[in-house]
Amino acid sequence: MAQLLYSIGFGASLTLLAIYMQSVERLSASETGLILIPFEIMFLVSGVLGGYISDKIGFQPVTIAGLLTSAVGLLIFSRISGVANILLGEVIFGVGTGLFVSPNTSSIMNSVPPHRRGVASSLRTISFNTGFLVSLNIAVLTMTQHIPYQIASQIITLSYVPVPQLSIDLVEFEKGIRRSFLIQALIMLIAVLFSITRIKRRMIQLK
Repeated sequence: MAQLLYSIGFGASLTLLAIYMQSVERLSASETGLILIPFEIMFLVSGVLGGYISDKIGFQPVTIAGLLTSAVGLLIFSRISGVANILLGEVIFGVGTGLFVSPNTSSIMNSVPPHRRGVASSLRTISFNTGFLVSLNIAVLTMTQHIPYQIASQIITLSYVPVPQLSIDLVEFEKGIRRSFLIQALIMLIAVLFSITRIKRRMIQLK
């Protein structure tokens, strides 16, 4: 459940960022790609760090820290305003993503006997892909509160449609993106509850 909810919170985030930067900030595709690099760097670094820390102290506190940090990053995106704010959110979001993904994947693989790890890996992949699809649909539905459904669907599907070419209010369009990030942050926080239950189970097992 933590994996599924994390995927719902994460799924549409980079797509929405790309849409915002190209449609609202009027950046080119190349500039948008360059600005997204800090997220990937922090994801890489914190993923290795998260795996190392979880081997030392256990995966539960690390996954919780990752989810909370990711939620903070999404909350920053929900207040999105300018490239500097985007970069700050990316760094925090990247750290949170790395801290969660590596330890959580390890915990899933280690929770089953060796002959069941193929099944566990498949279920983990299915939950991630399902969450990703749900996330994109939530983004569309959220944006339809501010712009027509056909336009919102087209923007999400293509990842970029020049807003000046569309008959929509740019302010309302931006509100839709911000609200979608806020909803994703709340979903990420709900995922924390499922990681906390794993701490309780671990304490019972130790007793």
